[in-house]
Amino acid sequence: MRFINLYQTIILTLFCLNTYAATDCSKVTEIPQIECEALVALYNSTDGANWTDSATNNWNQTDKPCSWTGITCVSTTFPTNVKEISRVYQNLIRRIPTELGNLTNLLYLNLDQNQLTGTIPTEIGNLTNLQKLYLYGNQLTGTIPTEIGNLINLLYLDLSGSQLTGTIPAELGNLTNLQYLNLDRNQLTGTISIELGNLTNLQYLYLSENHLTGIIPTELGNLTNLQSLWLNENQLTGTIPIELGNLTNLQDLYLSKNQLTGIIPIELSNLQRLYLNNNQLCGEVPISFNVTNFPILESLDLSNNYLSVSNTDVQTYLDTMSPGWTEGWAATQTSTSSCPIIPTEITNCTVQTEIPQIECEALVALYSSTNGANWTDSATNNWNQTNMPCSWTGITCASTTFPTNVKKIDRDNQNLIGTLPTELGNLTSLQTLAVGLNCESQDKRPEIPKGIWLNFYAKRCVKISSRPNAPAIM
Repeated sequence: MRFINLYQTIILTLFCLNTYAATDCSKVTEIPQIECEALVALYNSTDGANWTDSATNNWNQTDKPCSWTGITCVSTTFPTNVKEISRVYQNLIRRIPTELGNLTNLLYLNLDQNQLTGTIPTEIGNLTNLQKLYLYGNQLTGTIPTEIGNLINLLYLDLSGSQLTGTIPAELGNLTNLQYLNLDRNQLTGTISIELGNLTNLQYLYLSENHLTGIIPTELGNLTNLQSLWLNENQLTGTIPIELGNLTNLQDLYLSKNQLTGIIPIELSNLQRLYLNNNQLCGEVPISFNVTNFPILESLDLSNNYLSVSNTDVQTYLDTMSPGWTEGWAATQTSTSSCPIIPTEITNCTVQTEIPQIECEALVALYSSTNGANWTDSATNNWNQTNMPCSWTGITCASTTFPTNVKKIDRDNQNLIGTLPTELGNLTSLQTLAVGLNCESQDKRPEIPKGIWLNFYAKRCVKISSRPNAPAIM
C-alpha cells in the first residue's frame, strides 16, 4: 500500500511540474524565440502570477504561446508570428517591458484598464505594423514617446486616463492613417500641435481634461472626416476658429470650461451636440442658430458666458433646448459690457462668404470713415474684427442662408464722426440705414440707393436732415 501511495505521489508531482513549468523559449517552435521572450517578459514584468485570470490562463506554462489566453498568432501554420495581445482588466501592475518592441509583426496591443506604472517604452516605436494601440485607464507617467510617430499604420491610439505629462508630440502628425486619437484625462501641457491638422482620416479626437493652453489651431479645420472633437476642460484661449465650420461631418463639439473669447462663429452648423459653456464668449448668439442650420441638434449648453440674444427667432429656437435661453442660460450670463477685450482682427472681405465682397467692403468703409474704433459700443461690438459681417452689431441680413445681402444698418447714437462713404451705394439690397444722433459731416453727401428709409439726423452737429425718419431725396 505504501508503494502505491508513493507511486501516486511521484506521478502527481511530475504532472504538476510538467503543467506549471516555466516556458523554455529556446524550445518553442510556434513563433521566433525573440517573440516568445517578449511575451514572457510581459508576464514577468507585470506580475503575471497574480493576473485576474491567472488560475485559468496558461501563460508561461506551455511551449505553445499561440494558445495562451489573449494571444492570437498570424496563422495556424508554424512557425508564425504574434499578431494580437489582449490583456484587458487583468490586474497587470508595474512596467511595460521594453522587449515588446521586438514583436515587429504585432497588429493589435490592448492593455486597457490595468494598473501599469512607469513610462511608455520608446521601443514601442519599433512596432511599425501596429494598427491598434490601447493603453487606456492605467497609471502611466512620463511623456508620450515621439517614437509613436513611427507607427504609420496605426488606426487607433488610446492613451487616455493615465498621468502622462509633457506636450503632445508633433510627430503624431505622421500618423496619417489614424482614425481615432484619445489623449484625454492626463496632465498634458503646452499647445495643441498644429501637426494634428495632417490627420485627415481622423474621425475622433479627444484631448479633454488636460492642462492644454494656447489657441485652437485653425489647422483642425483640415480634418474633414472628423465626427467628434472634445477639447473641453483645458485652459485654451483665443477665439473659436471659423475653420471648424469646414468640418461638415462633425457631430459633437465640446469646448466647454476653457477661457475662449470672441463670438460664436456663424460657420458652426449641423451639429448634434454643442457645448460652449463656462468660457468668456461675447456678443449676440448668431442668427444661424435655427432649425435650418441645426436640424439634428440634441444637446446645447451656452451657460456662463457673456452672451446675449435680441433676435426673437434665435430666442425661440434656443428655448426648444433644455433648459433653454429664457428659463436657463440667460440668467447665467455676465453682462456683455464686461466682455474681455479681444485682440482686433481685421476683416478680410475677400475670404468671408456671408455677403458679396462689395457689400462687405461697403460696411468696412462705413466703419473706417466714421471712426469706428471709437464708436460708443466699440468695446463690445465686433465690426471689422470677424469675417461674419451678418453678426456685426446693428447689421441685419436678408436671410440666415448664405450667401445673402445686407438688409439693415442700425448705428443710431453711436458717436459716428466723419463722412458717410460713397461705397454705401453698393448696398443695393439695403432697406434701412439708421445713423441718427451722430455727427456726420454734410460736406460729402454719399450716394445712397433710392428707396432706403433713412434715420439721418444730427446731434450737436451739422444738421443733415430737417425731418428725422424721412425718406432720402437724391
